[in-house]
Amino acid sequence: MGKGKPFLEIFASALHEDYRFPILEIFAFLYALGTFVFASFGPIMTQQTVSNESMAYNLTASLLGLPLFIFIIFIFKNVAYGLGSDLEKGIIQTYFSYPLKRRGILTAKLLSAIGVALVLFLTIQISALYVLAPDIISPYLGTVLLTYAANLSYPLLVAGIMLLVTLALKRGGLTIVIGIVLKYSCVRGLCYKLALSPSNCISNLS
Repeated sequence: MGKGKPFLEIFASALHEDYRFPILEIFAFLYALGTFVFASFGPIMTQQTVSNESMAYNLTASLLGLPLFIFIIFIFKNVAYGLGSDLEKGIIQTYFSYPLKRRGILTAKLLSAIGVALVLFLTIQISALYVLAPDIISPYLGTVLLTYAANLSYPLLVAGIMLLVTLALKRGGLTIVIGIVLKYSCVRGLCYKLALSPSNCISNLS
């Protein structure tokens, strides 16, 4: 048996576990709601004081508040609770019977847990940008993508740490608690380094 079919079987099984109805629909709705409700072009300025590139950045950044926080919750749900529960219940061990290396099994699980959530997030966000301001976004797509890359670095760092903690503890509920503490500890540390008020900074970053 080739490696492709076992990989797809594990990936399909992970999708079924991670996105049971109506989980995917609820998160997609929250992404869309947060995206359109909080969209803003930034302060009202004249054309002489702000460039289209700045407007593209301001609009992109304004979409990231609530949806990015929801994305982090999605990661906690899929990685900390989902993968942790699978390890705790021994479901992952059943995948070892497949003719696939452990890195292939982990890749399939991560594509389901993080990859699908990331694709959903970016698809809704970028689609919303083209609906709201196609004339501003199209010429500065590089700026838009760079803004996303910069803002997604923190959630993906948290996801990597959560993955290591999950693999070490093999427990879902405990990993979520550690993840929540880790998230706000990192945010508070960043706030103090930036000499900002922790409460205001957390509200902005969340």
